[in-house]
Amino acid sequence: MEKERVIDRPAGAIRRGFGNVLDGILLVIVSVIFDSIVNGEQLLIFDFIEISYYILLPVIWVGYTVGKKLVGVQINRINGKRVNLWTMIRRHLLAGIVLASPFIIAALLMVIMVDDIPYTSLIGSNALSESEMELLELKAPELISYVVVGGIATLILNLVNVFMVGLRKDHRGIHDFIAGTFVKLTKS
Repeated sequence: MEKERVIDRPAGAIRRGFGNVLDGILLVIVSVIFDSIVNGEQLLIFDFIEISYYILLPVIWVGYTVGKKLVGVQINRINGKRVNLWTMIRRHLLAGIVLASPFIIAALLMVIMVDDIPYTSLIGSNALSESEMELLELKAPELISYVVVGGIATLILNLVNVFMVGLRKDHRGIHDFIAGTFVKLTKS
């Protein structure tokens, strides 16, 4: 267990949010450029660029992304050591799964609900039989309710995360607690 230390100069939500917006704009621009070069597989390229950007760049650049550097904030570990690959995996991938967990659970419940229908019929080009179509129509309202409830619960959990960053004295969100990090103000 990492020994916690006093968190000095935590960066506020507005500055962090602005840095995230800058990072998002940069990622879209880079992804569009790569997509025009490769022509296709846009989501795969975007995922690779996004993972590399948010996980590898801060490890290499001592806690910075381009947006964070521009707004003057830096990701730090609460034990005072540099962020490492495991820290950034926890901060982005693991925390992302946790923050999306209500929707993930809803999706899994949907899969269980349509268990009587072969997946090849739902995904592939095979047409649903009449009995499968009737079963799907009967289950449709319940399936939709899972998506809606899972989506709303995920939204609420993410809003809690945003409010934690905005209202806590140390400005740490759920992702910071999972990774053992905080975001430090590096310039005024």
